[in-house]
Amino acid sequence: MSGFAAVALMLGLGLPAAANAEGARIVFDCTGADGTITRFVVAPVETDATGKGPIRVIFSGKTYDGVAASNRGPFQFGTEAEHFALLIEGEADGGGLKAQLHHATATASTLTPFTCETDI
Repeated sequence: MSGFAAVALMLGLGLPAAANAEGARIVFDCTGADGTITRFVVAPVETDATGKGPIRVIFSGKTYDGVAASNRGPFQFGTEAEHFALLIEGEADGGGLKAQLHHATATASTLTPFTCETDI
């Protein structure tokens, strides 16, 4: 099964609603163009059967409150001063998942491409 198909299956197409309860975490280990690895831990707080609802994201040593639009994202999180959106785009050439991290502050915005592996 392809990586993206596995994520789609595990992130809601094949999991019962109870799997979306608090404690059902998803770990994404993402490699940037410069080879730096960034880990995102997405923890549902009280999502519905489609994965929509409040989440917590651990990223760069900080924990952020956020919201998921569905089991496949986008995952939006941040603070009043900075906002993030983790977007899973599909399969990457050579394996893994293509993803983008959008980071916005009051004065700047960046879009960082990643290739991610996940624990599911």
